[in-house]
Amino acid sequence: MKESEKRMDTKKLNKITWKRAKPIVLSLGILLILISVFIGFNSTKNWRREQNFIHSQEARDHYNSYLAAQKTEEVM
Repeated sequence: MKESEKRMDTKKLNKITWKRAKPIVLSLGILLILISVFIGFNSTKNWRREQNFIHSQEARDHYNSYLAAQKTEEVM
């Protein structure tokens, strides 16, 4: 077999392989993008929830009770 025939066989093999693998590669890529978007959305939602808690009256009450507990420990 000549060198040019070997190259042609390799090109044909690459075309066939890509034709079969293309749907799998594209599906995995889309799946990866969707998972990334989902994780990002959840992270943002959780961050906002935490920020809302930090600025809430409940958080201030927790912090004030913590400070009071610290003062009583220092006195003892």
